[in-house]
Amino acid sequence: MSVRDRRLVLIRQPGRHLAAASLASLVIPLVVGLPVLCFLVTPLAWGFFGFSAAWRTVAVLAGLLLAIGLPIMVLLGRAELRTVRWIEVQPGWVILRRIRGVDRIAMSDLRRIVIVERVKLGRSLGGEVTLETAAGPVVRCPPGPEPRALVAWFTAHLGPAGVDVRHETVAERAHLPIESWYSAAQVAGLWQVPVDEVAALAGRLRVRTETYSPRVGAMHGVNQERTVFDPDDVHEAVAAVAGARTEDAVLEDHKLWSHIQE
Repeated sequence: MSVRDRRLVLIRQPGRHLAAASLASLVIPLVVGLPVLCFLVTPLAWGFFGFSAAWRTVAVLAGLLLAIGLPIMVLLGRAELRTVRWIEVQPGWVILRRIRGVDRIAMSDLRRIVIVERVKLGRSLGGEVTLETAAGPVVRCPPGPEPRALVAWFTAHLGPAGVDVRHETVAERAHLPIESWYSAAQVAGLWQVPVDEVAALAGRLRVRTETYSPRVGAMHGVNQERTVFDPDDVHEAVAAVAGARTEDAVLEDHKLWSHIQE
């Protein structure tokens, strides 16, 4: 993403964008089907008909997968041609330049700009821009890697015209295995609290915890049970922890002030 005065560029190289999308759509059937070929079809063909028949079977099925991928590539490629390449603000108008074609939206018809930022384990995955018009249609733009920059740009250029600009965050859960859950020390570092306060805060904020023994210790007969915390819940609770600490600080100040007055 780049900003050029009153133009917001979302796709710098449309040719490369289309090539990447087309290649991905062509490869998807192979990625899904190759494990079946390698671990199911090939051993069966080899066992019943021998090596010569096995590799011919694999070649035929791989060709079929490619044949399935070609129409998918064409359909997705045609859809990608409607992807918004850049957005430009002109007096009274918002211009949407697509890879193929241009749309003009009257400034008076725009009601809302929503930037939805997806976050996983505290890391931003980019923001998707949605333009909502008075008539109801929704225009979605490809994700941008800098959601806060998107919010600032739309606010600066469309805010004065009365267009509501909103920033929403959607957390995507990683569902990590328990071996990758966070220790109390890791949680304390992330929350910026003492280690001895982690358990109480986790219980207060309903952060899931588990007690388990690492496999390495169990294999050697060593009891290394420890309490770990779900990373998804930990990251989602960061803002709540800051709020809880502020609330506790205000409460303590209030108690101290009441004590002084007495």
